[in-house]
Amino acid sequence: MPETHPVHDMQSRIAVLEAELRAARDALSTASTDRDPWRDQAQRLALPKPTQPGLFERLFRLRRAD
Repeated sequence: MPETHPVHDMQSRIAVLEAELRAARDALSTASTDRDPWRDQAQRLALPKPTQPGLFERLFRLRRAD
């Protein structure tokens, strides 16, 4: 049974952890990129409705006045 050298074992563990860290950073970057358009849309939908009547409201109000 071959003996594992502690330095080689530690280097292997470090390499695995560095790969996992890179993958986690990539996932976070992707999530942030995907999040931004959704956040923008939510902010637009949360804006108050315009105070000026819309086209249909103006048309129907004009017809009722006749």
